[in-house]
Amino acid sequence: MRADTRRVVISAHRSASSKVVVSVRDSGPGFPAGLAEQLFEPFFSTKSEGTGMGLAIARSIVEAHGGSLSGENCEEGGAVFTVRLPSAEERNSNELSFNP
Repeated sequence: MRADTRRVVISAHRSASSKVVVSVRDSGPGFPAGLAEQLFEPFFSTKSEGTGMGLAIARSIVEAHGGSLSGENCEEGGAVFTVRLPSAEERNSNELSFNP
């Protein structure tokens, strides 16, 4: 593989607490240290042409469904963003669900 080749790895599993966990990891440079929470603030961006809304919107959608979204740098490079959502069994019985 070329040194400048980028990789994205997506994984999903159910945690011991029955949460559905989806992780998206890349092989890029990561983000500057100490900015993990600031990344989710509206209008904050590490890119010169970024709007700073993508992660803020994503987190609000995940939280509206009872979950959480976090991000961190990986020791070996790149970053990983993780979504944790309640499983169907955990959801409030008042919610509608679709079971094909």
